[in-house]
Amino acid sequence: MATVGIDLRVGDQLWTTEGSRLPLSGVGEIVRAYRVPVGWVYGGATNVRLLRPDGNSVPLGGGGDGWTVSPDGARFAYVADGALRVADLTTDGLSVRSTTNVPPGTVPVAFLDRRVVVAGRVGHSRGYDLLDPAGPYQPSWNLDVTAVYGTAGGAVAALIRTGDQGLCLAALKGRAHRLRVDRSGACTLGLRAEFTPGRLAPGGGWLVAPTPDGLALVDIDAALTGEYATVDCPVRSIVPAVWADNMTVVVGDDRGVVQCRTDGTQQVVSLPRAPARTGSPFRG
Repeated sequence: MATVGIDLRVGDQLWTTEGSRLPLSGVGEIVRAYRVPVGWVYGGATNVRLLRPDGNSVPLGGGGDGWTVSPDGARFAYVADGALRVADLTTDGLSVRSTTNVPPGTVPVAFLDRRVVVAGRVGHSRGYDLLDPAGPYQPSWNLDVTAVYGTAGGAVAALIRTGDQGLCLAALKGRAHRLRVDRSGACTLGLRAEFTPGRLAPGGGWLVAPTPDGLALVDIDAALTGEYATVDCPVRSIVPAVWADNMTVVVGDDRGVVQCRTDGTQQVVSLPRAPARTGSPFRG
């Protein structure tokens, strides 16, 4: 796993880069997970738990898509009983810092400094908004945002709908308690709205996005300034793509684990005693 560069879920175990194999339980089929300073946060359809390095796990709040982790792994946001809660992640679980009432169907999708980017239904549409846990929440949905990838350089990396250019990459910032476009561009890259969040590099400077031939690694700053900004990763991955570091994306196909780097190089890494299709890389 040290060669692969990330932790893997293999069946009901977590294989870590340090060589440990730890049990995963209590959430059913895992839908997403993140490595954090105090262990690993992993969740299924109805439950989320924290796996500690000693192999024991403790329950957290939320389930399904109703939770997110801050970029530094120190905070956890989730929705329960009609309220969005922001908590510190500790080895004992959660230490709740704020509770804010939200409309039904609201879910957290990213952190932006002390605030939380949320998604919700507005009629037949989906919108995104910025919630400040320090006070009451008044929804002000931005319906032009079609996907949020995460936080990059003090802004929210997102995909927006424009009237004449289709879907464009954008950097969003909070202004007057709303998410507003600060910069946009890369409208010809062919990014798709169904691309799910969580594919930013740890440093926030690169995005991995699907293409007809596999994946593209997108330099966000370059793309937003009109420069050539993509590196091809022609792999049709059978597991979600994740970043091992700021320069390396890890995917998997029938050859094993494939590492694609922002300099255009690739490497195939074989997994021990289990094919790549039995495991799912952890996000984060």
